[in-house]
Amino acid sequence: MNYRLTRTLRAAAEHYLALQSRARHPDGRTASGTSRAWHPHRPLSCCANIRPPSRAYPWSLMVHCRTMPHVATDLGVDVHRLRWAVRRVVEDQ
Repeated sequence: MNYRLTRTLRAAAEHYLALQSRARHPDGRTASGTSRAWHPHRPLSCCANIRPPSRAYPWSLMVHCRTMPHVATDLGVDVHRLRWAVRRVVEDQ
């Protein structure tokens, strides 16, 4: 792999790591009422196959919005390059 750690890739990797460590949270809102289901402010194409939030699973979309495929789609980077960048950023820490 001859990837370069560009500013965009580094920012995407740092964003992913912050989401995973819970230092940052995905943009979204919790619905009022009995379900308390969480919904992203801007659903992406990768969110379409995720179980819709319900009373039994109110955080299904939030969990997905913390994943590498979602971050890659959101920030417009290739998921394989993002995986590589995350490893590089972690090694540099």
